[in-house]
Amino acid sequence: MKIEAKINEFTKVAESEAEKKRALILEELEKEMNASIEIKTKELEDLSSKTIKEEKIKIDQEFNKEVIQKVSTYKKDLMSLRNRYEAELFSDVKSDLDKFIASNEYVNFLVKEIRGSLDGSNNFKLYLTKRDISHKEDIAKEFKDVNLEILPSDEDFIGGFKIVIVDKNILMDNSFKTRLQEEKEKFNGFRIS
Repeated sequence: MKIEAKINEFTKVAESEAEKKRALILEELEKEMNASIEIKTKELEDLSSKTIKEEKIKIDQEFNKEVIQKVSTYKKDLMSLRNRYEAELFSDVKSDLDKFIASNEYVNFLVKEIRGSLDGSNNFKLYLTKRDISHKEDIAKEFKDVNLEILPSDEDFIGGFKIVIVDKNILMDNSFKTRLQEEKEKFNGFRIS
């Protein structure tokens, strides 16, 4: 029985040693598995974070693109509306100017404006529209004390006049067309950016 006891003792020791080795191997495997899980978890977290950042950037870019398109569309619509109102406004102003030109007050207006343009010189050429040249005699009566040559202009400048101070070779443009254009330019100074 001694042999059997020795075999049992050897078996116990071998089993004990095998159990210790098994426990060490399992502990090492668990450490490796935990380390591997930790590495994979970190990789997945990094990938997830990177993907989220990339998607956020993509969403932000798409949002900004949409905003820019909407703003551009709104600006175009607003400019179109503004241009339509501007055209209507200046069409109405031109219509009012035409009515004023046809009124009795117009010749008095011309005389007053011409008088305001004289600078003390005595030699002038006054250009009127072909429509306004019919007022030539009425205007000439008011300026008998200066050499005022009244001529029809080839240019249709709506109304008003252009006057040349002959001695100084200076042209003064007091035409309605120029004044209307100046007002349009002032009006256009208020642009939408």
